[in-house]
Amino acid sequence: MPILPTTGRRRPGPLMAIGLIYLLLIVGGATMVYPFLITLTSAVSNGYDYERFSAYPRYLFDGRERYLKYLAEKYSEQEGRTFRHFLAAYGLPEHFGSFREIAMEDEAAATWFGLYGAQEDSRLWRQVLRRAEDLESFVAKISSTRRGAENLVPLFQVDGELTYQQFTRARYRRIAAAADPEMFSAADDEERDRLALATLVEYRSETYPAFEYMRNDQGFHFPVALPRWILPYRVQFVDYNDWVRTLAPAQKMPVTRQYLWSTYLFEAGLSPTQYNEMAGTRCDSIWQVPYPVDEPEHHQLAALRRAFDLTKWPVRLSKLTDLDRDPFDEFLIDRFGSVEALNTVYGTSFASFGVIPLEAELPVLDVRHEASADVPELMKQIKARRDVWRDYVLTRPPELRQQLVAEEEFGQFLRTRYENPDELLQIYGISDLAQITLPIAELDYVHYQRGAGNFLGKYLTRNFSRAIFHITVRGRALWNTLVLVVLTIAFTLTVNPLAAYALSRFRLRGTNKILVFLLATMAFPPAVSMIPAFLLMRDLNLLNTFFALVLPGAANGFWVFLLKGLFDSLPKELYEAASLDGASEARMFCTITIPLSKPILAVITLGAFMSAYGGFMWAFLVCQDERMWTLMVWLYQFQQIYRGQPWIVMAALVVASIPTLIIFLTCQKVILRGIIIPTMD
Repeated sequence: MPILPTTGRRRPGPLMAIGLIYLLLIVGGATMVYPFLITLTSAVSNGYDYERFSAYPRYLFDGRERYLKYLAEKYSEQEGRTFRHFLAAYGLPEHFGSFREIAMEDEAAATWFGLYGAQEDSRLWRQVLRRAEDLESFVAKISSTRRGAENLVPLFQVDGELTYQQFTRARYRRIAAAADPEMFSAADDEERDRLALATLVEYRSETYPAFEYMRNDQGFHFPVALPRWILPYRVQFVDYNDWVRTLAPAQKMPVTRQYLWSTYLFEAGLSPTQYNEMAGTRCDSIWQVPYPVDEPEHHQLAALRRAFDLTKWPVRLSKLTDLDRDPFDEFLIDRFGSVEALNTVYGTSFASFGVIPLEAELPVLDVRHEASADVPELMKQIKARRDVWRDYVLTRPPELRQQLVAEEEFGQFLRTRYENPDELLQIYGISDLAQITLPIAELDYVHYQRGAGNFLGKYLTRNFSRAIFHITVRGRALWNTLVLVVLTIAFTLTVNPLAAYALSRFRLRGTNKILVFLLATMAFPPAVSMIPAFLLMRDLNLLNTFFALVLPGAANGFWVFLLKGLFDSLPKELYEAASLDGASEARMFCTITIPLSKPILAVITLGAFMSAYGGFMWAFLVCQDERMWTLMVWLYQFQQIYRGQPWIVMAALVVASIPTLIIFLTCQKVILRGIIIPTMD
């Protein structure tokens, strides 16, 4: 019977009712579609735009959004030291703590892109390209040495983790191959990874289940602004330093004096207004405040500069201008007492303190740990020498310590690169060579323009590719889940229909009591039944097997009750006619009962699939062996690894929901066949 009668349907009242029904359906559909759109948008976002919770990614249609997203990935999305490098390079307001906050000020952000669209002006674009090429060459030059690479900050943390994993895998595979060439050449790819990981444990005393679990968070957040900090000379940090040297110039940047000076003023609580009053400038942000190269006239500003040079300038960026032996020998005597004690720490055989070398800059010893079996001990000795040099330099007066400033070194590099000083001034738009700064913004924009056509596809697919890689390469999650789903559906469609058929056809005396008993099992929460089920599986030695995953849920009281009611409603005449024709119970079950029960069996199949595919706690409880983990357990592990990057987790959830959607759409047609839909004709 239709909801609205056919007679008079064209009158205003019924038409309004029909319109209201369609409106409610549209609104209801929108309330379902909108959250899915937010989920999909979150899966193709990063730390810059994740918290917008938009129904569509803006960067699809806005080039500035794409560029900001690029910058957010390059300088780390959240508050951190690399983000402060970005603030210092671009001179942004100091109230910004992350790119997420920048994303909330769309109109203000549009004013920070003086270079955006520079390619439209051919003259300006040539200058931008020359500046970017100069900085690339400069970074490549200083990163060619270990000392230079130690003072470079890696960028692109998300991509950097992947390249670091690849670099470390290749390095320790080479070491493992050199240690036992025959075994390594005979091993397959997975076994080679295990050999490389075993070698890594031996050299670095760190344990990882796989190279994909290696994170380089510490490398991206070294306290480079601390005066006493130097790169710890341990094997893992030598690996880190060598990895930095392999990065492209646009993927790393020097530690600038502007960053150190602005960070010092920011942490000291100095406001731009206070600085402008002292220096007579018009800086809008503390990250725009230049370092006073000449002695300031204002006594407070001069005191700030002296305090910065004396207590805040990093010792690793210093060079001794006075290599007098007497103070150094006295320092060594006070520290070690005897040459024998020094030799024990250094691993050397010096005859006296007077022959111990004093270097002008921080000692950097080239360690080829692929060829050494005593790497940990060697690293301790190198670290001791570096610590001694650092502590000695800190005792020397500031006038005997020359600051190694990246901006000044870049200026010297440009003077040798350009034969014509006027050309240099013209390209950089300055009137004095002392005004030269690192063209970081230019290099950022040029690097973005070089790969602008690839960044959009990268943003749309990277999170998904990482999730799929983790699921398909790590472990046997897909295979285990497929086997579990097939076995669960097979057991469910076998045990439950047979039990219901027996209760329906044979009219046992205790049928009602059996049904009550089956339904009573639904009164207990699943967590309660897990305990005895786990103990039973343990006693049967079925843990870490598919039987432990399938058997406890093979029979379901609700499905048996539902199927019995359906079987009772089937015409008895069909079974009587089949009996007269000599059909067995098995034949009647397969040819009469099952075909007439397809809609409810489709529902049961869908429920069995959802239970097996989406089950986490039981699978995690009875299968502790990583080789037996299902997809949901792997996704939980994936979520723990990337808990700081929820957009990647969201992409993994979207990928995991695809099989559920496919199964639902497949079963939906069968389910609808058993539903009587009222017609409106």
